[in-house]
Amino acid sequence: MRQIGQIHSLAKQLGLSNLANHPFELFPEQISNEEFLIRRLKDEIAYREQKAKERRIKQARIPTVKTFESFDTGFQKGITDWRLRQLAALNWIDGIFNVIFIGPPGTGKTRLALAIGNKALESGRKVFFASMDSLVHILKTQEISRSSAARLKCIRECQLLIIDEMG
Repeated sequence: MRQIGQIHSLAKQLGLSNLANHPFELFPEQISNEEFLIRRLKDEIAYREQKAKERRIKQARIPTVKTFESFDTGFQKGITDWRLRQLAALNWIDGIFNVIFIGPPGTGKTRLALAIGNKALESGRKVFFASMDSLVHILKTQEISRSSAARLKCIRECQLLIIDEMG
């Protein structure tokens, strides 16, 4: 048992937080030292990827989860299934193109923007969602508010900025 405590201590020193903070369990079958280490390192990578995803979701400030699959093109005739597939592919982000949704209230502009944001988060991109009012507030108060400065830093680092309620 003393060795397990030492393993936890060493893992903490190395910044292997999954191994350091979770109960140490041996595998039921007998495996080589190399296989054991590979499995533990894979667990650590999966843990870090999950934590990074959770951090991106929190920083994105997306109010709700919407998907392309739930968008009803039968109800909303202004966009085709082909165009939805183009938006969902997210190739336009890598090409550094802008997408602007224009239309009257209730036509699904915010819903599509949320679907794009959620899809981008799933694919590992950094996203930031803000209304125009909150974005202006962030820009105006960046020098006097730490939270505004932190949000502006997130905006600068993101790969997709979604600005809602421009009108």
